[in-house]
Amino acid sequence: MSGATLDIQIDDRSALAMLAGLQARAADLTPAMQAIGEHIIETTQVRFDAQVAPDGTAWQPDNPGYWASKKIKKVLTESSRLRGSVVYKAGRDQVVVGTNVLYAAVHQFGATIVPVQAKRLRFQIGSHVVYAKKVTIPARPFLGVNDTDQKAIMATIQDFLLGATA
Repeated sequence: MSGATLDIQIDDRSALAMLAGLQARAADLTPAMQAIGEHIIETTQVRFDAQVAPDGTAWQPDNPGYWASKKIKKVLTESSRLRGSVVYKAGRDQVVVGTNVLYAAVHQFGATIVPVQAKRLRFQIGSHVVYAKKVTIPARPFLGVNDTDQKAIMATIQDFLLGATA
């Protein structure tokens, strides 16, 4: 080439080092997954206090007659067993949040209970005995992620990948 030339050289060592660090952090996201698990546990506890689903809708209240003999007048909190059972397990590329309480799915998704051997179900509510052909338990979702949670999760992953958190 005759005339003037321009020779541009790029020193990409710092960019390559940054990408290598990013790749190394992305290989094991366990610390970020632990932080996400803690966040979901915390927001789940707040929802138990507020008696709302992850999307903010209020849990359907129980039948007023049910409350007559109860000390605690909040949905899903009579013994706090369900609330206290929510845990997480973090791994390299995922976090699983859940509970091992057998009746959790009934409350999360709702259910209809019908008698298996008898013609009717029998319940004692206070001093009264009540019979029913079926009982419908409404869904009261307590586990889940809403838009605010999703933003917090993405920020946690971004901070971890960029080295802002350990």
